[in-house]
Amino acid sequence: MFQAAQTQRAADLIVDQIREAILLCDLAPGYRLESERELAVTFDASRATVRDALATLEELNLVERKVGNGGGTFVLPITSQAKVRDPNDLVEKWPALVETLEFRDWLEPLAAEVACQRISDEKLAELTRIVDFSRRPNCTHEEFRTADIHFHLMIAEAAQNSFLSRSIRQIRVSMNSLLDLMQFSASVTQQTIAEHSEVLSALHAHDGDTARSAMFAHVHHTHCAVMARFGKPGARRPATVDESGGR
Repeated sequence: MFQAAQTQRAADLIVDQIREAILLCDLAPGYRLESERELAVTFDASRATVRDALATLEELNLVERKVGNGGGTFVLPITSQAKVRDPNDLVEKWPALVETLEFRDWLEPLAAEVACQRISDEKLAELTRIVDFSRRPNCTHEEFRTADIHFHLMIAEAAQNSFLSRSIRQIRVSMNSLLDLMQFSASVTQQTIAEHSEVLSALHAHDGDTARSAMFAHVHHTHCAVMARFGKPGARRPATVDESGGR
């Protein structure tokens, strides 16, 4: 019932917080982080600890550090990770990722149902703007991913339960490695927009049952797409690149 105690370095705690902010688009691409001195004050840590954390974030391809005039540490687009992501890296994490997808199937439909009763007019208007923005013909991959993230997190926030919202944020962070490797195409975006629109219509109608079923259909579709690409129903580990014929 107990697990071995592990001490997490202060630098790792800083990495976790900044990584989450980047992956959930709380920090936009191109955003310049505070200086090492300012971050040290923000996190109540030494500059050496902050420097270690920034080095780790750079290794994770989440930030880019520039020197000289106009230099600093800048947030990279979240889609930049897709260029360096290796599908075989999923093997070790696969059981936990499958559990994440299962948990999402249960939790996000609940959030949509509860949000129907608690969502404000302002949040509904913002969700509508997000869906309209994602419909633009010239919407880039990065912009679409950002809109998709904001759509799901805003519904979680609209449910007005901090535990629920926090859990969905963590699910999204955990799923990032999978989403980096999924196909981005016109057909995929159109289906996502259609599914988001169904959820949004139910929210506008304050129809909890429809919102729940529409959100389940949406998130479970992603679940099935991931399994089709990297595994199969019930699989506890993904196929490797070699096993899947070079996918």
